[in-house]
Amino acid sequence: MSMVKRLLCASLVLLVGIPASAADNGLDGNYKVVYLAGAAEAPLALIKLETKDGKLAGSVLGAGQIGAQKISKVAMDGKTIRFEVEGRNPGSFEGIIAGERVPGSFQIGSSLLTAWLVKTADEKLETGQRPTQLKVPEYLEASALENAAARLQFQARRESDKEKKEELTKQAAEAKEKAATEVPKLHRQILEKHADSPLAIAVGYALLKNPNAKPTPEEARKWTAAISKLAETHGPRLGNDARIQLAEILATKPAMKELALELATKAQSALGDKATTEDIVRVKKALLPALKSNGKAQDAKAVEEQLAKLEVILDNEYVKNVPPFKPEMFAGRKEKGNRRVVMELFTGAQCPPCVAADVAFDALDKSYKPSELILLQYHLHIPGPDPLTNADTVARAKFYNVSSTPSTLFNGKSAAGGGGGMANSETKYDQYCKVINPILENTVETKLQLTANRVGNKIDIKAEVSGVKDPDEKKHLRLVLVEESIRYVGGNKLRFHHHVVRALPGGVEGFALKEPNSQHAASVNLDELRAQLVKYLDTYAKEERAFPYTERPLDFKHLKVIGLIQDDATKEIQQVMQVDVGGEATTRLNTHK
Repeated sequence: MSMVKRLLCASLVLLVGIPASAADNGLDGNYKVVYLAGAAEAPLALIKLETKDGKLAGSVLGAGQIGAQKISKVAMDGKTIRFEVEGRNPGSFEGIIAGERVPGSFQIGSSLLTAWLVKTADEKLETGQRPTQLKVPEYLEASALENAAARLQFQARRESDKEKKEELTKQAAEAKEKAATEVPKLHRQILEKHADSPLAIAVGYALLKNPNAKPTPEEARKWTAAISKLAETHGPRLGNDARIQLAEILATKPAMKELALELATKAQSALGDKATTEDIVRVKKALLPALKSNGKAQDAKAVEEQLAKLEVILDNEYVKNVPPFKPEMFAGRKEKGNRRVVMELFTGAQCPPCVAADVAFDALDKSYKPSELILLQYHLHIPGPDPLTNADTVARAKFYNVSSTPSTLFNGKSAAGGGGGMANSETKYDQYCKVINPILENTVETKLQLTANRVGNKIDIKAEVSGVKDPDEKKHLRLVLVEESIRYVGGNKLRFHHHVVRALPGGVEGFALKEPNSQHAASVNLDELRAQLVKYLDTYAKEERAFPYTERPLDFKHLKVIGLIQDDATKEIQQVMQVDVGGEATTRLNTHK
């Protein structure tokens, strides 16, 4: 059955499709690709679908947020439609044909968005078009409560007046307590009154993660069934993603271990022949803790062995392709500069916009020597819980008034901020180099010598400072314990994190430098540090938000110590030095809770 051919309006690209019964489904026409952004549907692009010579094809009418340029691989399988979008932020759509609104999902990088194709008479995508708000008042009320607490916390951090700071801190604590009580109630109401709203998926996840919700096993089963059913209406991809996310969440809750295993097992069965290695790994990581908590030790061992092999495949592929450009070696100082640069990056493993900054940060390690550039990576729970975060990295962020990721500082001064996706990593790398290179031409008289030796699980650190200009109580020596490389795959899908800050030996305040010359010492017991990190993460998961995965990397391999001489009045770092930790090798330890 053929349809009358239509002229392609303002077509950018015509693409070859595949045979399809598009006429039966009424697919020909213009569509906005929209996605769920908070409580609103926001447009991503404007496309046109049409049947030509019995084949379904697509073209771009409006590039939108993702910079769409081309539609390719248009395919239909029964009621399921799939296509890929090429452009600045490439992605793919999968949906279930259901009239003029096609519910589906849109994959951009590591993010899978709840999305739709919405039929429209529009021929172009208006710039600055407002998102369409969904009418779920309970969601808006819950968001307002959470935002109020976050806003007051932010204001308190930035306030310099002591009395105002105390008052804001008190208000923030009250707002947080109110949100902790009221938000779970509002989220429960959404699942009861608006179970068919796409918001119910995200709300269901949040409710199951919320330590204040305390659902019964019966409630959890009811919620997971509703979430899974709703996600399935958006296509098999979002449906299986829901099963995996639910299994990951419930794996941390002993009372729901049977349900976690049930969901993870279903997710594995639904993978299909075309599943990528990354898909398989994600499912098996959700399955592993569920098997362990249900006492299936033999099955868990088999999954661990499979995971180890698959992880190596992904590691090799990642190292081969990241960074997606070739970093150049620094040509050397032009003059007699002797100043080292320390770059401090605040990031998060759950932060997709941090990818460009993280990858560029790693590339710098291939361009500069430690006598030129020293790298520090602080992890924060932004936008979600990150097991590489610790109390000292949070304190360091407060010292700089950092409240977003990625944030970058060079010798204590903020510069070259912002991030982006993998495609933007080379641009960020160039920006960083332009900040670093001029600083290397400077000279500094302050000197710092460090040693760090390990015996067993204890590291002894000694520092000698000389030539401090205008010493006073505002100038400090800070010591930083760094792990060279950690493998942990969070929400942004980066597999390795480098120069990760594990602790600040001697305290986050460091040692005051009241004399031009001084000596200082600190020690780290790695067993005690490991216990402290576990306690911190347990407390955070209980009082704040649950972690998305059970994995907690605690290897403590290839450790380094960095010394920073910093003027707290200006935040400027005057001198920096890095040394490897000498002594016994560390035994690998990677725990799953």
